[in-house]
Amino acid sequence: MNYIKHIRQSLEGLIYTWGKANKVPVIFENIQTDTPIASHITTALMPVASDIKTIATIKHTGLFQLTIYTPTNDSVINADQMADDVMKLYRMGIYNGVAINKPTQRTQGHIVGDWYAISITVHYTMETQR
Repeated sequence: MNYIKHIRQSLEGLIYTWGKANKVPVIFENIQTDTPIASHITTALMPVASDIKTIATIKHTGLFQLTIYTPTNDSVINADQMADDVMKLYRMGIYNGVAINKPTQRTQGHIVGDWYAISITVHYTMETQR
């Protein structure tokens, strides 16, 4: 299996399941959709261009970014709670062979058009055999 596909499926699977359970739409990369009218989450996988090679393995690293959008002029409490819930999904550990090896981070909320946005960054690593 293509390692990028495996990483994407592993990390996106966590937020997909959470979004379904909490009725929060998740808009994955390269998916066209009408502008949502309710709170939603977007995702982006950003592999690092150079992999680290050892004698037996190749270490693939990168960032997985999730951005939470809630309507402006709404309480930040909802956005903060969603951010906390999402960050708990991506704690340090190994998920289907993909390691989250640094604490998950979030930004301060900011206004983007009609939305209040909080970005969450997940640092990942996956090793494959050479």
